[in-house]
Amino acid sequence: MTTRVNKETGEILDGQTFEMPPLTDEQILGIYAAALQEAEEAKEKTGRLEMEILSRIEASGGTAIPSDTFLCEVKITNSYDQTRFIPLKELLNETEMDHCWEIEYERISITPAKFNTTKLKSVVNKRGGKAKDIFESAQIPGAPSLKFERRT
Repeated sequence: MTTRVNKETGEILDGQTFEMPPLTDEQILGIYAAALQEAEEAKEKTGRLEMEILSRIEASGGTAIPSDTFLCEVKITNSYDQTRFIPLKELLNETEMDHCWEIEYERISITPAKFNTTKLKSVVNKRGGKAKDIFESAQIPGAPSLKFERRT
């Protein structure tokens, strides 16, 4: 027994069930191939729509598209070139270093010592000047993506 489902919305319909006739191996493989093709087409369509939305946000000079129904904003996660932080070891005082420096530790492999960039950012923003310049020069911009959800 299989529950009836609206193929467009995914909604389960009134709890009715129906018998699905047995499928041959060839039939089920054909259905699976068609489903994979539909998924690929949907992925391509969402990619194009995401690029259009990002273009509209960029053209507006904002970081979101205002909507009462949806939350839609640009999300960018930057990474940092840890090697460019080396001069900060001499600039920051001991308290600041204790706050944002993570010592080397071993998991399955050795993880090198590095700055915790979240904590370091707060330190260099307070300090400003050369420390902030070094921090900003180490930034590697991430690709923009969308944070998108239906508002409740």
